[in-house]
Amino acid sequence: TITETADDFTRAFHTGGYTVYALFAEREKLAETVQKELREAVFRGEGLLVAGVHDNRLNKIGPALGLRHIGQVSAAAGVAIPPGALSLSGSFNLLSGDPALRVKRTTAESMATYVPESTSSAPVSDDHDCRDADASTSKDSKPENDECEGHPEKYLDAVTLNRYGWGFAAYAGFDLLATATRDGDVDLTAKLLKALLSGVNPKTINLLPGAGVPIDLVLTNRGMTTPAQVTLTLPVGVTVLDPGTG
Repeated sequence: TITETADDFTRAFHTGGYTVYALFAEREKLAETVQKELREAVFRGEGLLVAGVHDNRLNKIGPALGLRHIGQVSAAAGVAIPPGALSLSGSFNLLSGDPALRVKRTTAESMATYVPESTSSAPVSDDHDCRDADASTSKDSKPENDECEGHPEKYLDAVTLNRYGWGFAAYAGFDLLATATRDGDVDLTAKLLKALLSGVNPKTINLLPGAGVPIDLVLTNRGMTTPAQVTLTLPVGVTVLDPGTG
């Protein structure tokens, strides 16, 4: 289910019919109470992906993500994915003008890092690249500290994955959905998006009334190439949410 407003997301979330959630933009800010509910949903075993221009306005979700926002990476040109847990590797360019958010991991694991621009073309470092954005808006905030301590090359994690309670939460510090839209659905960015959604997908299914249930069909052809068709008879009251390539 795709929602475009915080109210629509909240209504769908409160139905209890979902176990994986994704936030792709910050034009709509979730209420702090909903952020806390979403955080606890991850703790009880559900999945969350945050992939867009999100910073301290979603700080209540921070513990689930296992990180803190500390500014931006003003000289980031792309993202590099090393061979590892996501079963992907390679690199891609960021969208022009898309902010690359800088985070400091607390419990999260790094899945990909920013690729800095070349020395000759790198812009002058921004004085606010390494500020503790979350702490600066906290009720108990202290004066902002330079988290990078004069080393802007520190904290270049672009994609992370965190185990929180019984669930998983993934994070991308750039607009992954827009980048995948630019590159197409067979490119590395689309594969990264799918891998992150798969990585946070709970291993057990929430079988509440109205819940969506994923069904994977695997058809193995042991002979020569031939057309094939699979027919499923759905129980009464069950409907297809997304037929995919079916």
